[in-house]
Amino acid sequence: MKIEFSIAEMYASLIKTGQEITFGKEKDSTAYSAKVYAFEPSIDAGTRMLKVRALMENTKNVIPGTFVEVRLDLGDEPDAFMVPAESIIPILKGQKVYLIRDGKVAEVIVQTGIRTADKVQIQGDIKAGDKLLISGLLAVRAGMPVEIKSTTK
Repeated sequence: MKIEFSIAEMYASLIKTGQEITFGKEKDSTAYSAKVYAFEPSIDAGTRMLKVRALMENTKNVIPGTFVEVRLDLGDEPDAFMVPAESIIPILKGQKVYLIRDGKVAEVIVQTGIRTADKVQIQGDIKAGDKLLISGLLAVRAGMPVEIKSTTK
C-alpha cells in the first residue's frame, strides 16, 4: 500500500529513501510503519511543500484512500524549546520573544522550527528555567523592570 504526504520545504533535506515513517488512522491507536521509497525532485512552487511517497505491506486494517496522520522523525534539536505560539513576535528580520532576566524584560531573537496547533519550536539565546512572557507583549519594551506576582492563593 502506498502513503503519500507532503512536508515543509525546510525539512526536505532530511528526507532519505528507505527512511521509516509511522502513521495512524483517526480513532485508532494502532501504529503502522512504512518506508520512504520516493519523493518529488522539486518543491511545489505554490505550497512550498515536498511530496513524499512511502510503501507499506498491505494489511486488511488500512483501506486504500483512508486519510492517515503521518509521523516522521526529523532528528533531535537539543537546544530547542516548544513555546506557546502567542509568545512569538514577528519582526522585520525574523522573530523574537521577551524573557524576564534579573527583573527586567530581555528581547531575544529566535529561529522558529516545527509548529503544532498551539506551540512553536524555537532556538536562540534561551536556556531551561528562563521565564517567557506570553501576554502583555505590546506593552513591554526591552529593559523595562517587571515584577512577577504569584497567582496562587
